[in-house]
Amino acid sequence: MVKYFVSKNGYFYKNVNDKKIRISRDEYVKKNKNIKGGAPKVNPNNSSNGFELQNMPKNKITVIFVGGAELKKNNGSRNNKSGQIPNLSEYIRINPENTLIAVDPAHGNNEIPRLKNRSGIEVLTMTNPNDVRQNCLNVSYTDSKSFFQSFHPDPNSYYVIFAFYGGIDKEMPSFEVAKSIGIENPFFYDIRNALCLGMSCFNIPPNITEFLNNYGFQLNPVIIPEIDQSFHNAFYAIRYGLRGLYKAIKKENNVSRTQEQINSILELLGYIGINTVEEACQYYEHLKQIYGSSNGKPKDVNEGMLKEFIEKKYIEMNLLPFFRIRNI
Repeated sequence: MVKYFVSKNGYFYKNVNDKKIRISRDEYVKKNKNIKGGAPKVNPNNSSNGFELQNMPKNKITVIFVGGAELKKNNGSRNNKSGQIPNLSEYIRINPENTLIAVDPAHGNNEIPRLKNRSGIEVLTMTNPNDVRQNCLNVSYTDSKSFFQSFHPDPNSYYVIFAFYGGIDKEMPSFEVAKSIGIENPFFYDIRNALCLGMSCFNIPPNITEFLNNYGFQLNPVIIPEIDQSFHNAFYAIRYGLRGLYKAIKKENNVSRTQEQINSILELLGYIGINTVEEACQYYEHLKQIYGSSNGKPKDVNEGMLKEFIEKKYIEMNLLPFFRIRNI
């Protein structure tokens, strides 16, 4: 039996008859087709690559809201237009095995009866990050970084995390959203385990059941769709210097980068499986062919072009309405 895994340094391997053989990124991706655009780089501070956990079957879905609490004014009154906790009764009714968690220190603004009214289900305060119960909204009053430092993910659960947090774009890939809210556990960096979505801190509460159905999830019995983050990985790469790196290496337009800058860019690109200058240049040329082609001639790819592609994809999946921002 052949097993494929990523080392804690981000290299790709296969294990054949107990012999570890290093392989190319392309071979790894080909054998793990549901990780489009490359595999996540594993946190070197974590001694386990989590490969076996990543491949355990998922028989339930855990939805986690990070942020999403109502705002409270200095005079004690609430801003009734704020907060992103939606009605969750339909989600629980369809499959009571699925679980719900809300993480935000500002939930102190939301007394339990008020959260119960918003969610339409029972609300329980978590005594610790692993005190997760079914048929209710489990509320933690800690910040996300502290919460996920102690949280033990259930390998049989798929996690969908809605991060209502300023500065996170919906175009960012799942692992980057996880990093932005302080999640360092590599389990959540892998889209076979979790999908993290960046939502506006002024987002209108999305209908969770409709969102998951539109994305391709099935709630009962649980079916997890193949998650394609290739658009988002491309957006991430362009945002964090791929284009400038390419031009510097190819000596185009007098663009230059120091070795320190090149190393910094490669460190960031390592999260999408690009670890060398050669791989970076090949990837950018691929993006020019796929996204920048105009009249058969490839041209430079920028964030704006990729945003348009991602928005078009969301329109096709009927997801764009779930990212609507309220009138402030």
